[in-house]
Amino acid sequence: MKVPCKHCKTVNTLKISEHNIGKKVRFKCANPVCHNLNQVFVSEEDLSGVRTVTLHEDKGMVLGALLEVLPNPNTVSAIFHVEEGLNIVGRASSSKKIEISIKTTDRDMSREHCQIEGRRNKYDSMSYTIEDLDSKNGVYINGIKLEAADKVFLEGNDIIELGNTSLLFLLKYKSS
Repeated sequence: MKVPCKHCKTVNTLKISEHNIGKKVRFKCANPVCHNLNQVFVSEEDLSGVRTVTLHEDKGMVLGALLEVLPNPNTVSAIFHVEEGLNIVGRASSSKKIEISIKTTDRDMSREHCQIEGRRNKYDSMSYTIEDLDSKNGVYINGIKLEAADKVFLEGNDIIELGNTSLLFLLKYKSS
C-alpha cells in the first residue's frame, strides 16, 4: 500500500495485512533525510474492491468539508460546501451542470476535472476521496500527481491543484 509521509510527502510502500484493518499502524518514512514517524489508520472501504489506507489524525468527528478556491489572475476566490455523495469539480460552463463549478479563465482546468466523494461511516463521521476524471492536465494533491484510477483520501488543509488553480480542502469537526 502506498502512503505519503505527512511531513515530507514522500510516498512510502507499506505491507498491510488483514489483521491491521481498523487499527492504527506506525511507520518511519523511507526518505533518508526525513525518517519521521507517521501513523496511519487502516480502513477497508468499498472503493472498487481496492483496500485503501489513509493517514488519519484523530481530531474528532468530521461533520463536513469546504473547498476554498485560492485566487489567482485567472480565478476569483470562492468557497464551496462539499456534499455527501459525488461532487464533480471543474471549470464553469453554460453547457454542463456540475456540483462545484469554479469561475475561471484557466483553460488548463477541465470542465469536469475531478470528483470528490463524501461518505458517512457507521459512526456518522464523514470521509472524502478524490479522483481524476481523465482530465487533460491531471490532479495534484500537495504537489503529488494522482495516477489514473487512483482514489485518494483527502485530509484537512490538503492543496488540490487543477490546471493553474489551487483549492484548499478544509474539514469541519464536531466541537468537543
